Amino acid sequence: MSYYNNEDFNRKKDIQFSDFEGFCVGNCGELSRPVFEERNRQTLINQDFNIQSLITEGLEKEVEYESKIFDYKSFLDNKGIMLNLKPNLGFNDIDIICKYYRDSIKKLLDYLSLGTNIPIYESFYKYMMYNFYFFNAKSIILLEGKNIIGHALIYYDNMDILFYGFFGVKMEYPKVFHDPDLIKALFKKIVRYGKENKFKILRGPINIPTFIFGWGFMDSATKLQTLFVSKPINPPVYQETLVNMGNIVTHTTETIERGTISKKEREALKKNKGGEWVNFEYFIPNIKNFDRDVIYYNHFGRFMTYQEIFLDLQRRLLPPNSTINPNVIDVFDSWVGFITEFGYDFMLSFVRHIPSGDIASCFICLPNPFDNKSMVIYSWVVSKKYRGKGLSWLMLYETAIRAENVGIVFGSALFEKTHEITPKMGKRLHANVTRVHLVLEYHL
Repeated sequence: MSYYNNEDFNRKKDIQFSDFEGFCVGNCGELSRPVFEERNRQTLINQDFNIQSLITEGLEKEVEYESKIFDYKSFLDNKGIMLNLKPNLGFNDIDIICKYYRDSIKKLLDYLSLGTNIPIYESFYKYMMYNFYFFNAKSIILLEGKNIIGHALIYYDNMDILFYGFFGVKMEYPKVFHDPDLIKALFKKIVRYGKENKFKILRGPINIPTFIFGWGFMDSATKLQTLFVSKPINPPVYQETLVNMGNIVTHTTETIERGTISKKEREALKKNKGGEWVNFEYFIPNIKNFDRDVIYYNHFGRFMTYQEIFLDLQRRLLPPNSTINPNVIDVFDSWVGFITEFGYDFMLSFVRHIPSGDIASCFICLPNPFDNKSMVIYSWVVSKKYRGKGLSWLMLYETAIRAENVGIVFGSALFEKTHEITPKMGKRLHANVTRVHLVLEYHL
């Protein structure tokens, strides 16, 4: 089934700009970044918005397409003030806002699926809004009259790169399937905003939080278009149109998929590799205390939390070409919360070198809320000192046992195309490449 061929989105009534509750201020690219954020925040605190005037006044025009910007941080700060929450909202604060203003937030977030074709469950709201708040996210909304015909999320974590995600246009407008002209018009809005706010590079699509919505435009080599967590679905016309506009492909992420490793395969694996595992111990920390429980970490010679150790290993050992996302360290608690809510403890695990006590590797999997019989192998790293010892196979072996015990029968693993180990493991497991996603960059 081709998920991006469904017409559920088009069967809805026309998406109304008024659904965004008046928290759009300024035309696309109109205000500089610091001025925009401060003026927006003060206006929201001191003034009620007249939605109709926002629709009819000051709209920017490019050909016949108008645009507006919606500011999530201002929206959340305003709601936090109304609920007497302290400034600088944390994950729990945003969870409270999402529950209290559920209907308003539903109107805002439902339409972001336009760019990924991944459903947005109510249980995802807090993870999305927390990431949007932290990365100062804004929506660029492409309009025709009062109707939304395109959307892109923009955000940043440094002064050089403007990230974008949830990039999509209405599927048939009026008769063209994902109209390239609309795609061009939407991207030009991002370019304008980036130039006026002095960014150097546009990178995307990266759909935060990526542990739910993933990244990349689908390549024509993609064989599967079925629903899966962290696997956005969109037709190749997006990346083809943007490449023709001067974008370059900087990351190619491939996905291999198959049923989980059978008992017979595990026995063969242990027979071949088990001798290398004698000096290593696989273990699972208490995920609920992941940011509080501590162990001694030889690399720094002091006690550290499991979360600190995990992030250090990822930061030091992942190759630069694997780093696609903005800095997720400060929002990692939302990753842990997602695994805790939808998955199992074994989805965050470590391997220890018994003689020295060194933490040799770590492993992270993602639950799939759309099908609890499947999961994603998301990231694993092995310390350079302990590579060649079969530790990737050890983590896979132990994870497969626990997955089978809870009824998970299908696995998906993603990797950067230039990565050497994962494709070799995939071939040994007879797992085929089923999805290809491309991340693009545009230099301003």
